[in-house]
Amino acid sequence: MILMLFFLFLQVVFAETKDTEFHMKVEFFEQQAKPGDVVTLKLSYVLPEAARIVDKPVVKGLEKLTVISTRFAFNEVTFKLMVDTLDNFEVPRLSLSFLDVNGKEQVMISDGTKLKVEKSLEGRADKPDIRPIKGIISIKRALWQKWQLYVLVALILLICFCVWRMIKTRRHKNEDALSIEPPDSIAINALEDLNRLRIFERGEVKAYYFSLSEIMRMYMEKIRSFPAYELTTEEIAAFIDDDEDRKLVKLLKEMDMVKFADAVPDLKRKDKHWLQAREYIENTRRANKIHTALYHFSAMK
Repeated sequence: MILMLFFLFLQVVFAETKDTEFHMKVEFFEQQAKPGDVVTLKLSYVLPEAARIVDKPVVKGLEKLTVISTRFAFNEVTFKLMVDTLDNFEVPRLSLSFLDVNGKEQVMISDGTKLKVEKSLEGRADKPDIRPIKGIISIKRALWQKWQLYVLVALILLICFCVWRMIKTRRHKNEDALSIEPPDSIAINALEDLNRLRIFERGEVKAYYFSLSEIMRMYMEKIRSFPAYELTTEEIAAFIDDDEDRKLVKLLKEMDMVKFADAVPDLKRKDKHWLQAREYIENTRRANKIHTALYHFSAMK
Protein backbone atom coordinates (compact mmCIF):
# COMPACT_ATOMS: atom_id res chain seq x y z
CA MET A 1 0.00 0.00 0.00
CA ILE A 2 2.79 2.42 0.92
CA LEU A 3 4.60 1.55 -2.33
CA MET A 4 1.50 2.32 -4.40
CA LEU A 5 1.06 5.70 -2.68
CA PHE A 6 4.71 6.49 -3.39
CA PHE A 7 4.28 5.75 -7.13
CA LEU A 8 1.13 7.89 -7.26
CA PHE A 9 3.05 10.74 -5.64
CA LEU A 10 5.83 10.46 -8.25
CA GLN A 11 3.29 10.54 -11.10
CA VAL A 12 1.69 13.73 -9.75
CA VAL A 13 5.10 15.41 -9.35
CA PHE A 14 6.22 14.46 -12.89
CA ALA A 15 2.87 15.56 -14.36
CA GLU A 16 3.12 18.98 -12.71
CA THR A 17 6.73 19.31 -13.86
CA LYS A 18 5.73 18.50 -17.43
CA ASP A 19 2.88 21.03 -17.40
CA THR A 20 5.16 23.82 -16.14
CA GLU A 21 8.22 22.95 -18.21
CA PHE A 22 9.46 25.73 -20.48
CA HIS A 23 12.75 26.74 -22.02
CA MET A 24 14.26 29.21 -24.47
CA LYS A 25 17.46 29.16 -26.51
CA VAL A 26 19.26 31.45 -28.95
CA GLU A 27 21.56 30.62 -31.83
CA PHE A 28 23.17 32.32 -34.83
CA PHE A 29 22.50 31.09 -38.36
CA GLU A 30 26.07 32.01 -39.34
CA GLN A 31 29.26 30.33 -38.12
CA GLN A 32 31.36 33.51 -38.29
CA ALA A 33 31.14 37.08 -39.57
CA LYS A 34 33.16 40.21 -40.32
CA PRO A 35 32.80 43.69 -38.80
CA GLY A 36 29.89 45.47 -40.49
CA ASP A 37 28.07 42.27 -41.49
CA VAL A 38 24.36 41.79 -40.77
CA VAL A 39 23.79 38.42 -39.08
CA THR A 40 20.66 36.48 -38.11
CA LEU A 41 19.90 35.48 -34.51
CA LYS A 42 17.09 32.99 -33.88
CA LEU A 43 15.33 32.82 -30.50
CA SER A 44 13.16 29.72 -30.09
CA TYR A 45 11.06 28.81 -27.07
CA VAL A 46 8.69 26.17 -25.73
CA LEU A 47 5.81 27.23 -23.47
CA PRO A 48 4.01 25.13 -20.86
CA GLU A 49 0.63 23.73 -21.78
CA ALA A 50 -2.12 26.43 -21.99
CA ALA A 51 0.45 29.24 -21.56
CA ARG A 52 0.68 32.16 -23.98
CA ILE A 53 2.94 35.07 -24.83
CA VAL A 54 1.97 38.44 -23.34
CA ASP A 55 0.44 41.19 -25.49
CA LYS A 56 3.04 43.25 -27.34
CA PRO A 57 5.95 40.96 -26.41
CA VAL A 58 9.37 42.53 -25.87
CA VAL A 59 12.63 40.60 -25.82
CA LYS A 60 14.94 42.15 -23.26
CA GLY A 61 18.73 41.98 -23.36
CA LEU A 62 19.46 43.44 -26.81
CA GLU A 63 19.52 47.09 -25.71
CA LYS A 64 23.29 47.50 -26.26
CA LEU A 65 23.27 45.80 -29.68
CA THR A 66 22.35 47.26 -33.07
CA VAL A 67 19.06 45.59 -34.04
CA ILE A 68 18.18 46.02 -37.72
CA SER A 69 14.83 44.17 -37.67
CA THR A 70 12.70 41.89 -35.51
CA ARG A 71 10.22 39.29 -36.76
CA PHE A 72 7.89 37.26 -34.54
CA ALA A 73 6.66 33.84 -35.72
CA PHE A 74 5.14 30.76 -34.08
CA ASN A 75 7.31 29.81 -31.08
CA GLU A 76 10.28 31.81 -32.37
CA VAL A 77 11.65 35.33 -32.90
CA THR A 78 14.22 36.23 -35.57
CA PHE A 79 16.54 39.25 -35.27
CA LYS A 80 18.83 40.92 -37.81
CA LEU A 81 21.86 42.32 -35.94
CA MET A 82 24.77 44.51 -37.07
CA VAL A 83 28.25 43.22 -36.15
CA ASP A 84 29.85 46.36 -34.70
CA THR A 85 32.90 44.96 -32.92
CA LEU A 86 36.32 43.55 -33.78
CA ASP A 87 36.13 41.04 -30.93
CA ASN A 88 33.76 38.10 -30.65
CA PHE A 89 30.17 39.27 -31.19
CA GLU A 90 28.48 38.40 -27.91
CA VAL A 91 24.74 38.29 -27.18
CA PRO A 92 23.87 38.35 -23.45
CA ARG A 93 21.15 36.36 -21.75
CA LEU A 94 17.74 37.28 -23.21
CA SER A 95 14.38 37.27 -21.45
CA LEU A 96 10.77 37.02 -22.67
CA SER A 97 7.58 37.24 -20.57
CA PHE A 98 4.57 34.93 -20.86
CA LEU A 99 1.34 34.18 -19.00
CA ASP A 100 0.92 30.76 -17.42
CA VAL A 101 -2.32 28.78 -17.22
CA ASN A 102 -3.41 30.89 -14.21
CA GLY A 103 -2.77 34.18 -16.00
CA LYS A 104 0.30 34.94 -13.90
CA GLU A 105 3.23 36.56 -15.68
CA GLN A 106 6.36 34.41 -15.87
CA VAL A 107 9.76 35.07 -17.47
CA MET A 108 11.84 32.79 -19.69
CA ILE A 109 15.60 33.42 -19.72
CA SER A 110 18.00 32.05 -22.30
CA ASP A 111 21.73 31.48 -22.12
CA GLY A 112 24.00 33.93 -23.87
CA THR A 113 25.78 33.11 -27.13
CA LYS A 114 28.58 34.53 -29.24
CA LEU A 115 29.75 34.60 -32.85
CA LYS A 116 33.34 34.49 -34.04
CA VAL A 117 34.42 37.70 -35.81
CA GLU A 118 37.10 37.53 -38.49
CA LYS A 119 39.82 40.11 -38.08
CA SER A 120 41.02 41.36 -41.47
CA LEU A 121 43.57 43.93 -40.29
CA GLU A 122 46.82 43.77 -42.21
CA GLY A 123 50.29 43.95 -40.71
CA ARG A 124 51.61 43.17 -37.25
CA ALA A 125 52.61 45.47 -34.40
CA ASP A 126 55.80 43.54 -33.71
CA LYS A 127 57.00 43.85 -37.32
CA PRO A 128 56.52 47.48 -38.45
CA ASP A 129 56.50 48.12 -42.18
CA ILE A 130 59.36 50.67 -42.65
CA ARG A 131 59.72 52.07 -46.17
CA PRO A 132 62.04 54.74 -47.66
CA ILE A 133 60.75 58.29 -48.03
CA LYS A 134 59.86 59.19 -51.62
CA GLY A 135 60.68 62.41 -53.34
CA ILE A 136 58.44 65.47 -53.40
CA ILE A 137 55.48 65.11 -55.76
CA SER A 138 54.06 68.07 -57.67
CA ILE A 139 50.61 69.19 -56.44
CA LYS A 140 49.26 69.63 -59.98
CA ARG A 141 50.44 66.18 -60.95
CA ALA A 142 48.93 64.68 -57.81
CA LEU A 143 45.56 66.35 -58.48
CA TRP A 144 45.56 65.16 -62.09
CA GLN A 145 46.35 61.61 -61.03
CA LYS A 146 43.55 61.85 -58.43
CA TRP A 147 40.98 62.94 -61.04
CA GLN A 148 42.13 60.20 -63.39
CA LEU A 149 41.47 57.69 -60.63
CA TYR A 150 37.97 59.10 -60.00
CA VAL A 151 37.09 58.97 -63.71
CA LEU A 152 38.37 55.39 -63.99
CA VAL A 153 36.35 54.28 -60.97
CA ALA A 154 33.23 56.00 -62.35
CA LEU A 155 33.62 54.26 -65.72
CA ILE A 156 34.09 50.87 -64.04
CA LEU A 157 30.96 51.42 -61.92
CA LEU A 158 28.98 52.48 -64.99
CA ILE A 159 30.06 49.37 -66.91
CA CYS A 160 29.22 47.14 -63.95
CA PHE A 161 25.79 48.76 -63.64
CA CYS A 162 25.04 48.25 -67.34
CA VAL A 163 26.12 44.60 -67.17
CA TRP A 164 23.99 44.06 -64.04
CA ARG A 165 20.91 45.59 -65.67
CA MET A 166 21.39 43.47 -68.76
CA ILE A 167 21.74 40.25 -66.72
CA LYS A 168 18.77 41.16 -64.54
CA THR A 169 16.54 41.93 -67.55
CA ARG A 170 17.53 38.67 -69.25
CA ARG A 171 16.94 36.70 -66.03
CA HIS A 172 13.46 38.17 -65.63
CA LYS A 173 12.62 37.28 -69.20
CA ASN A 174 13.80 33.71 -68.64
CA GLU A 175 11.84 33.45 -65.40
CA ASP A 176 8.69 34.73 -67.11
CA ALA A 177 9.19 32.24 -69.93
CA LEU A 178 9.69 29.33 -67.52
CA SER A 179 6.86 30.34 -65.19
CA ILE A 180 3.92 28.26 -66.38
CA GLU A 181 1.62 28.26 -63.36
CA PRO A 182 0.17 31.73 -62.57
CA PRO A 183 0.33 33.11 -59.01
CA ASP A 184 -3.44 32.82 -58.46
CA SER A 185 -3.35 29.06 -59.16
CA ILE A 186 -0.39 28.65 -56.79
CA ALA A 187 -2.21 30.57 -54.04
CA ILE A 188 -5.47 28.64 -54.46
CA ASN A 189 -3.62 25.31 -54.36
CA ALA A 190 -1.87 26.46 -51.17
CA LEU A 191 -5.23 27.37 -49.60
CA GLU A 192 -6.65 23.95 -50.50
CA ASP A 193 -3.60 22.19 -49.04
CA LEU A 194 -3.87 24.23 -45.83
CA ASN A 195 -7.51 23.22 -45.47
CA ARG A 196 -6.72 19.54 -46.02
CA LEU A 197 -4.04 19.56 -43.31
CA ARG A 198 -6.74 20.43 -40.71
CA ILE A 199 -4.23 22.31 -38.57
CA PHE A 200 -6.91 24.49 -37.04
CA GLU A 201 -9.07 21.50 -36.09
CA ARG A 202 -6.09 19.94 -34.25
CA GLY A 203 -5.87 23.00 -32.01
CA GLU A 204 -2.88 24.69 -33.72
CA VAL A 205 -4.79 27.95 -34.24
CA LYS A 206 -1.82 30.35 -34.42
CA ALA A 207 0.08 28.05 -36.80
CA TYR A 208 -2.96 27.96 -39.11
CA TYR A 209 -3.28 31.76 -39.20
CA PHE A 210 0.46 32.29 -39.70
CA SER A 211 0.26 30.00 -42.77
CA LEU A 212 -2.92 31.64 -44.11
CA SER A 213 -1.40 35.12 -43.72
CA GLU A 214 1.82 34.10 -45.50
CA ILE A 215 -0.10 32.63 -48.46
CA MET A 216 -2.06 35.86 -48.96
CA ARG A 217 0.99 38.12 -48.51
CA MET A 218 3.02 36.10 -51.04
CA TYR A 219 0.16 36.23 -53.56
CA MET A 220 -0.27 39.97 -53.06
CA GLU A 221 3.46 40.52 -53.62
CA LYS A 222 3.22 38.64 -56.96
CA ILE A 223 0.35 40.79 -58.33
CA ARG A 224 1.27 44.16 -56.82
CA SER A 225 4.31 46.42 -57.13
CA PHE A 226 5.42 46.33 -53.48
CA PRO A 227 6.98 43.60 -51.27
CA ALA A 228 3.86 42.66 -49.29
CA TYR A 229 5.46 39.53 -47.81
CA GLU A 230 8.15 41.55 -46.00
CA LEU A 231 5.88 44.40 -44.84
CA THR A 232 3.64 44.67 -41.80
CA THR A 233 -0.11 45.03 -42.25
CA GLU A 234 0.05 48.75 -41.47
CA GLU A 235 2.83 49.25 -44.04
CA ILE A 236 0.79 47.40 -46.68
CA ALA A 237 -2.18 49.69 -46.00
CA ALA A 238 -0.03 52.69 -46.99
CA PHE A 239 0.56 51.24 -50.50
CA ILE A 240 -2.95 50.17 -51.54
CA ASP A 241 -5.61 52.12 -53.45
CA ASP A 242 -7.94 49.30 -54.55
CA ASP A 243 -11.18 48.18 -52.86
CA GLU A 244 -10.23 44.50 -53.05
CA ASP A 245 -6.87 45.25 -51.43
CA ARG A 246 -8.62 47.15 -48.63
CA LYS A 247 -10.76 44.07 -47.96
CA LEU A 248 -7.61 41.95 -47.75
CA VAL A 249 -5.92 44.41 -45.35
CA LYS A 250 -8.97 44.19 -43.10
CA LEU A 251 -8.69 40.38 -43.22
CA LEU A 252 -4.95 40.53 -42.46
CA LYS A 253 -5.66 42.67 -39.39
CA GLU A 254 -8.09 40.04 -38.11
CA MET A 255 -5.41 37.39 -38.70
CA ASP A 256 -2.90 39.51 -36.73
CA MET A 257 -5.30 39.55 -33.78
CA VAL A 258 -5.10 35.75 -33.73
CA LYS A 259 -1.35 35.60 -34.39
CA PHE A 260 -0.18 38.15 -31.84
CA ALA A 261 -3.11 38.69 -29.45
CA ASP A 262 -5.58 36.53 -27.54
CA ALA A 263 -8.25 36.26 -30.25
CA VAL A 264 -9.38 32.64 -30.76
CA PRO A 265 -11.97 32.33 -33.56
CA ASP A 266 -14.40 29.45 -33.71
CA LEU A 267 -14.63 27.03 -36.63
CA LYS A 268 -17.34 29.07 -38.35
CA ARG A 269 -15.22 32.23 -38.18
CA LYS A 270 -12.16 30.33 -39.45
CA ASP A 271 -14.13 29.05 -42.49
CA LYS A 272 -15.30 32.62 -43.19
CA HIS A 273 -11.69 33.88 -43.18
CA TRP A 274 -10.66 31.11 -45.58
CA LEU A 275 -13.52 31.94 -47.96
CA GLN A 276 -12.65 35.66 -47.86
CA ALA A 277 -9.06 34.83 -48.81
CA ARG A 278 -10.26 32.62 -51.68
CA GLU A 279 -12.67 35.34 -52.82
CA TYR A 280 -9.84 37.92 -52.93
CA ILE A 281 -7.79 35.64 -55.20
CA GLU A 282 -10.76 34.98 -57.49
CA ASN A 283 -11.66 38.68 -57.79
CA THR A 284 -8.11 39.87 -58.44
CA ARG A 285 -7.56 37.02 -60.92
CA ARG A 286 -10.56 38.18 -62.99
CA ALA A 287 -9.37 41.80 -62.79
CA ASN A 288 -5.86 40.83 -63.95
CA LYS A 289 -7.25 38.82 -66.87
CA ILE A 290 -9.42 41.77 -67.98
CA HIS A 291 -6.45 44.15 -67.68
CA THR A 292 -4.26 41.80 -69.74
CA ALA A 293 -6.93 41.43 -72.43
CA LEU A 294 -7.38 45.21 -72.73
CA TYR A 295 -3.60 45.66 -72.96
CA HIS A 296 -3.29 43.17 -75.82
CA PHE A 297 -6.34 44.71 -77.59
CA SER A 298 -4.86 48.20 -77.43
CA ALA A 299 -1.50 46.89 -78.66
CA MET A 300 -3.20 45.43 -81.78
CA LYS A 301 -4.55 48.83 -82.85
